[in-house]
Amino acid sequence: MRFICCVVALSLCSVAYGQVYCDVELLSTQIQPPVPGVNWNDFNFSSRIVLGYEHDVYGVRARYWDYDQDFELSPGIPFGFDFKVADLEATRRFGDFLISGGFRIADETMWLPESFANTTQFGVTVAGEGNTGLSGGDCWGVSAVYGGRLSLLQGNWDYNPGPNTTLMRIGEFQNDTQSVTEAFAGLEGTYKNVISRVTLEMQNWESNALERRGWYDIGFLSIGWTIGARF
Repeated sequence: MRFICCVVALSLCSVAYGQVYCDVELLSTQIQPPVPGVNWNDFNFSSRIVLGYEHDVYGVRARYWDYDQDFELSPGIPFGFDFKVADLEATRRFGDFLISGGFRIADETMWLPESFANTTQFGVTVAGEGNTGLSGGDCWGVSAVYGGRLSLLQGNWDYNPGPNTTLMRIGEFQNDTQSVTEAFAGLEGTYKNVISRVTLEMQNWESNALERRGWYDIGFLSIGWTIGARF
């Protein structure tokens, strides 16, 4: 309810001072776990919400991505990942191209029954996005959308090894640094103030702690559908 009130209030302000937008993205996400010998798991649901404001060519936006799924590490043994990622950034538009930069906080948890490893990472994030028109009319349009993002993060791990001491010893590594690269491409349709977008997105989370543990990077592959509105 509070979220809805904020959107309404910002919308009223935007009539005179700019444009408010809100996008909800539903993703079918596949993860490549960092554990050697474990392959890509099945596609599972994740979501992203974007709330932003633009005046002329300048703006600000907040993004929140939530991924919480588990799969079988081996028969009868679940292995879970819980990623909650928030970005707050300023934006600048150059025609059909938008650049952004700001701050990211990522809460990352990996768990097994009675065991977990968790880190909260803080850092900076920069991105670039393009929108190339393909066809359109007075109140509708179709365009190609594409972009990339780089985030540099740092934080410490906490862990409770429980009975799975060997697997969760990643938590022993402090001062972890992470480099996150993201890329997406797809098609977007607009009708008046409503947009709909279908995209293919890839993420790669490179962790210094995972490397020291002898593990791999964490990869995400997503097919996303976005519905949004401009007020």
